[in-house]
Amino acid sequence: FQKKGVSQSHLAEAGLVVSKNQKYYDRFRDRIIFPLFDLSQRVLGFGGRVLDNAASPKYLNSAESLTYQKGKQLYGLSHAVKEGTQRMAREGVVIVEGYFDCILLWQAGFTNVVATMGTALTLDHIQLLKRFTDQFYLLFDADRAGKQAAERSLPLFLKSGISARVVELPEGQDPDDFIRTHKREALIQRFKDAPLLLDFVLGRIMARLGQTVSSKAKIIEEVIPYVVELKNELERQEAVKLISDRLQVEEKWIFKPLQERLLTPDRQNLNWQHQMRVEIGAVELELIEFLMLFPKWLNEVKEQKILDLFSDLEVKTVGLEMMNQYQKMQAIDVPSLLEKIESDDLRKLLSRGLLEKENQRLDQSSWRKTYEGYVKRLQKNHLERLEKKLLLQIKACEKDPQQENQKVELLNQYQQIVKQKQLYH
Repeated sequence: FQKKGVSQSHLAEAGLVVSKNQKYYDRFRDRIIFPLFDLSQRVLGFGGRVLDNAASPKYLNSAESLTYQKGKQLYGLSHAVKEGTQRMAREGVVIVEGYFDCILLWQAGFTNVVATMGTALTLDHIQLLKRFTDQFYLLFDADRAGKQAAERSLPLFLKSGISARVVELPEGQDPDDFIRTHKREALIQRFKDAPLLLDFVLGRIMARLGQTVSSKAKIIEEVIPYVVELKNELERQEAVKLISDRLQVEEKWIFKPLQERLLTPDRQNLNWQHQMRVEIGAVELELIEFLMLFPKWLNEVKEQKILDLFSDLEVKTVGLEMMNQYQKMQAIDVPSLLEKIESDDLRKLLSRGLLEKENQRLDQSSWRKTYEGYVKRLQKNHLERLEKKLLLQIKACEKDPQQENQKVELLNQYQQIVKQKQLYH
């Protein structure tokens, strides 16, 4: 640089050297250097990776300047554009987190890859890439940090009107690892199987909150703000269907809070959660109330494995606790049973329902019919859930010709479920 007449002060200003004790030192010494280009192939700055993995920091980038702003530029984009914008328009763009990931994917023939420059994905990055494509694939490390980074990017894509997808790798691997140990076709298949980013985030929320009716309501509450960000009604309807299928709840339980949020964004009304619990788990709640009143029926419930038909894990837990009490004491301690229930809403529902049943004056024969009615409804609900689950699996198999045998097997199971359902009409 000195031979070219560049002063040390200018080098320091550009972030290429650092000043210490009135001396200047190479900022990127003992590092592999990655030049960072703009779309005109002009060098904006540099990235450096240590040769010794024990050294710190592992990666180092040029300081931000008038020419280099890491939140607005992407490593590899200039080369991807040079290779041809038609491929990006046709196949989309793949976004990775590291320079090595980008380079190795290029070597494997994926020339539509770019990498962020030591920063999280930004709205400016997405707007820049939208000039070339409307198909986005996130290929981040398959660790906690990578998954969190993908999840945090969802609002940015929604604001940009982009339906991005997440390419999922085996747990703990990064794109660098995967492309070194697998054939190119293996990664291509993962691109084909990549879920929508909204679906990916929904799966993470479900894994975190669980599958009880109350947790499903919390999941809906968490995901609704994302759905609100979608640009048009058709996209919202598709998102509602996705959430409905994944949670196995009717679409109305997503539409209701969605409409409330759209109409009154500053006011939160959670009455729908109570209504959802009452309607979805009505028969399960009623059977638990019935068993509190007539615990001797627990032996029959155990023999018939009726609790296996429950979809609400919180209510099922109450039933299992009742069985344990009855097995030990041949009786049920209702006050202690209710006290153990964590959900205030569930405790109030069961207390109210039990009181209503205590006030009913039915003979033994009528109670027997009531119990048989509960069991019939539970079996029908269980079959309907299985039916929906099979339909989703069949739909997934239709995307892959290699899954034809699996699809035939699932179709046979589906037909058997349909026949069984007819017994409960």
